[in-house]
Amino acid sequence: MVNHMNESGDSWPGQPLPFVECENFRELGGYCGLNGKSVKHGVFFRGPALCDIRLKEDQERFLSLGIRTILDFRSESEKRHEPDPTFDGIDYISRSALRDAQGKDVDFDIEAIFAGGEQTVSQMLHLVEDGYAHMPFDNDAYRELFRILAHKRVPVYFHCSAGKDRTGIGAALILLALGVDRETVIQDYLITNTCRPKARAQIEKVLKRFFPEPRAAELAAVTAGVQRSSIERALNAIEERYPRFEDYLMAECDVNEKTLDVIRQMYLV
Repeated sequence: MVNHMNESGDSWPGQPLPFVECENFRELGGYCGLNGKSVKHGVFFRGPALCDIRLKEDQERFLSLGIRTILDFRSESEKRHEPDPTFDGIDYISRSALRDAQGKDVDFDIEAIFAGGEQTVSQMLHLVEDGYAHMPFDNDAYRELFRILAHKRVPVYFHCSAGKDRTGIGAALILLALGVDRETVIQDYLITNTCRPKARAQIEKVLKRFFPEPRAAELAAVTAGVQRSSIERALNAIEERYPRFEDYLMAECDVNEKTLDVIRQMYLV
């Protein structure tokens, strides 16, 4: 796991938390937002499915964060295959965030997709990439995320399976709402590529059952990581539909100007 530290030993925004087994568990605090204020620390946590929180020390670290709400962006089959553990006193909410061009939830089994060979893998990669242009719109998962913020049911942990695509869009929407600039939002999204070495090795091991080298390694890099073009596709789609990000929040996330002002007052310091 990469430790994002500067020369004085302070942590950079987006630094992964030091879990033993749970990769890409990060928070959004510390980024510069509206009017030079900073995104509040200890409020917004993002990452992978919590089935990786198995070790006692990881469980203790998770509970020490004081999280009040878990928002799960995964499909039904993903949740059945690797359910989140339950934690006393923490609300669990499930909203599938992966949508197709028709706005329907997408349900997939990743290992079955790998077993289907190049055709099904290509279809999956296209579906996810294409999904970036559709996920920000008419998506109750992201409406729920902003309801949690507006009603101060925080700290919140929002996640999908890997904490990179569906979760990456959710993180981008929060940061943009708080006035973080576009390029910083993209760079936060790309930090995932430094945070998942174990996952990449595990994915490559599975892929080798179905694909020869070097194709297995190539697919593992794409599947475990993220690409700048993906998040840009989502942001471009938003900007093409709405002249201001505030207009997007009003239309797609039920966040009016008054609610947005309250959110900014609560989460910028």
